[in-house]
Amino acid sequence: MNFTELARKRHTTKVYKNTQEMPQDILDQLLEATSLAPTALGAEQARVIVARTKEAKEIVAPGFMGFNATKVLTSNATFIFVGQTKKYLIDDEAKHLKENISFFDLNSEMGKNTLSGTVGWYNNDASRSEFLDIIAAGNKSSYLTLKATELNLASTIMTGLNYDTMENILRDHNLLAEGERAILGVTVGTEDETNEINQNIKNHKLRKPADQFAAEIK
Repeated sequence: MNFTELARKRHTTKVYKNTQEMPQDILDQLLEATSLAPTALGAEQARVIVARTKEAKEIVAPGFMGFNATKVLTSNATFIFVGQTKKYLIDDEAKHLKENISFFDLNSEMGKNTLSGTVGWYNNDASRSEFLDIIAAGNKSSYLTLKATELNLASTIMTGLNYDTMENILRDHNLLAEGERAILGVTVGTEDETNEINQNIKNHKLRKPADQFAAEIK
C-alpha cells in the first residue's frame, strides 16, 4: 500500500479481540517508524514507553480514562508518549537541550550558532514553544499508527488519560524524568471485526474534503 492507501485504510478501533503480547520484531518495526517522524533537532523530542506484557498493561491501565483502560488491557501493546517541557529543556544552561542535540559538535561554529539560536527561540516564543513536545508526540503517533496499518494491525490514539495518575505510575517505575509530562497513548492490536461499533467506524470514515478545511493564499 502507498501512503494514501494506508491513510484511507487506517481508522480508530474501539474493541480489540485478544490480549496476545506483541512479538519483538513487530514492536521493532513500529518503533523504527515512530523514530522517523519529523522533529526539530530532536529538541522537543517526545519519548515513548511501551507496555506489552499482561502485567505491564495492568500497571498503566489506571492512567487511562474510562473505556480507554479496556483498550489498553486488550491491546497487543500500548504506547505512552511523554515529552520534555520548555522549562526542562532550557534550565541549567540548557543542559537537556544540549543532550538532545548532541549529534552536533557544540564546540564548532555551526554547533554554537545552532544552540544559541535554539535557546533564544525558546526564550522568545514562549506561547508556542511550550507545546512543541505535544506536536512531536502527535507526529510520532501518526507514524506509529500508519505503520501499524501497514502491518495489518488496528490502532487507537488516546488523549483520554488521567494525567496525574499516569505520571505518578511512570515515576513509581522510574520511567518519567523530572520535567517530563505524559501526553497521549496509542493502543495497537487485533481488531474485533465482528463488533458493530468497529464496523460502523471502518465503513463510515468521515473526513471533510480538502476544499472545506484548506485555503490557498493568492
